[in-house]
Amino acid sequence: MTRRMDCDWMCSYDTQDGLRFVHIRSVSAAFLQRVLQLAVLAYIIGWVIIYRHGYQDMEVPVATVTSKLKGVAFYRDEDSSSNGGISVWDAADYVIPPEEENAFFIVTNFIPTASQSRSTCQSTAECNTSSDCPKTEMDPKGVGVFTGNCVNEKCEIHSWCPLEKDQQAPTPPKLQGAENLTALIKISVYFPRFNISRRNIPDDANMTWMQSCRFSAENNTCPIFRLGDMVAAAGEDFKTLATQGGVIGIRVAWFCDFDYRVSLCRPTYSFRRLDNPHRQSTISPGYNFRYATYYGQNKRTLIKAYGIRFEVQVYGKARKFGIVPTVLNIASGIALLGGGRNDEG
Repeated sequence: MTRRMDCDWMCSYDTQDGLRFVHIRSVSAAFLQRVLQLAVLAYIIGWVIIYRHGYQDMEVPVATVTSKLKGVAFYRDEDSSSNGGISVWDAADYVIPPEEENAFFIVTNFIPTASQSRSTCQSTAECNTSSDCPKTEMDPKGVGVFTGNCVNEKCEIHSWCPLEKDQQAPTPPKLQGAENLTALIKISVYFPRFNISRRNIPDDANMTWMQSCRFSAENNTCPIFRLGDMVAAAGEDFKTLATQGGVIGIRVAWFCDFDYRVSLCRPTYSFRRLDNPHRQSTISPGYNFRYATYYGQNKRTLIKAYGIRFEVQVYGKARKFGIVPTVLNIASGIALLGGGRNDEG
């Protein structure tokens, strides 16, 4: 059974065997329909398929980072008469701890407290009588526990004595020459979906090239970085940063298209400071921590170390042709186009 009814001069509406059709009789309406279909087709091909890479599978990298520091720095030790008063630090001295995950820390400045031993000494807590220093209670600054004695209007404590002096970081920094140290940063990335591995050392690199290259804008495939150059690339002054310490981010981007040669998959680097967003703040500026060198069981040298922590942040995305995303995106485009008949004229 066929039923037909006129909707207006532009089209007619049919119902045939349960199916409904719109017959477009207007040339203008038919032209508009084709324009809309072409627009949808351009969207599918131009935006979804080409610009958004709708024909490719996507994968993010799984990364492993290791680093090795080389070079020496020195400072003039006024308290030492040996070696002309010059104290030389190598990688075993200024890299603390020796290994970190995706990061490394370089000592650039420090305050030593030498010849500490477990004994009793005066704290900064004031007192009038011994009752103001309850025995075994912790000193307010957390540097020891009270002995229960008030000595010269100061509470006596059990601690590592002499106590560390509360003073500002030395200026200029003691290891200012650390800006010339170099870091070999080795990065390996793996894209599980494509079973492809890459590293940041060029495939054609040799030992001669590795021993002489330094990363720069012109030599951006070299994995050996001068510390001063990384700090400068982050927009910081090395001397200022080395005095109080700070954190520098090394951002390594891997954006690869494996429809081309795999050898073209190479990283790009950028640098920025990660800590201290409020530069005018004087509350706990920079980055520092304490560690000790022990001599036997009852004697040590305490070091308040300032330095720069470099954090390696690896991110990215790889793409490669995939039949599944291609079919899905084309099918969705066909669905948008729809179906129907038009009778022009």
